[in-house]
Amino acid sequence: MTDARFEAQAWLWTWAGIGADDASYADGLAAAAEHSALFSADEIVQWRRVLAGEPPPAAPGSGAAAHRHLERLLDDVRPLSRNPRPEAVRAGRRFDAALTALHRAGVLGDDVEAEWRARRLAVATPWLEDEERLQLLAATGIHAVAIPPATAEEEAADAAPVEELEVLARRGHVRTVHVPERVERHDGLAVVAVVTRTESTEVLFHHVGGEQGTDHGLAALDAFEAALDALVPPALHDDQGTRYEPVAPRPVGGGGTAGTPDPERPRVITGTWRYQPPAPDAAATFEVHAAGLSSTCRARET
Repeated sequence: MTDARFEAQAWLWTWAGIGADDASYADGLAAAAEHSALFSADEIVQWRRVLAGEPPPAAPGSGAAAHRHLERLLDDVRPLSRNPRPEAVRAGRRFDAALTALHRAGVLGDDVEAEWRARRLAVATPWLEDEERLQLLAATGIHAVAIPPATAEEEAADAAPVEELEVLARRGHVRTVHVPERVERHDGLAVVAVVTRTESTEVLFHHVGGEQGTDHGLAALDAFEAALDALVPPALHDDQGTRYEPVAPRPVGGGGTAGTPDPERPRVITGTWRYQPPAPDAAATFEVHAAGLSSTCRARET
């Protein structure tokens, strides 16, 4: 049986089994199979009866032959891969289509079909535990399976975002708070303070943008997120020569205005940029530089 016949039979059995309200897809596929001689004329007549709601005819052949056929197809199935080869994809589809067709035709009962599904999943996901596969087999709807790295490049690609998140999450306890000699604002941005922490260094800011506008709900949230994304972290260094690098291109935290929506009220953001490394103990003065803005921050006297 060709790949095309497998695919066509699998879809026709699926549509016949769920009794889809819109029969145009099944009718279209049956017509295409007829004109392309994918099925014989007798098979087309039989399919149209099944799609119309008649019970399928008794399945010819033996269950033993079906099992031998599935065994051969399963031998070609390969574990899931992040970069699957075309022949591996086709082998998986051939097995799935054959199993679906044999089950829908009544050659395989529900319990036997479930056993084959379990075997297919075991071949495709050898890294999963049995309990995890049972959960997948019992799941309904769309689900995803994490595929482990198979190369050094894939391992490095997996590790990169984890390391980035670890750096981003490092905060620590407050050590000192440094405030500017005077608060200045340029293009809506004002630096409020530099906070040294045991595991990071932070710049607190206050930004006043354009009018909030008439957006509501998710549109208003999207506009706020876009305003956050537009902010650029300033350059930061101290009097010990330490130059700090932001852990992310956008603030690690930010809040806006609340209360009754007012389209003409400016969009205000109060937030934090986080930097690495933590400041040395000897650092007493911090310089914050953004486009058109320079702010000198010193330790607050208490």
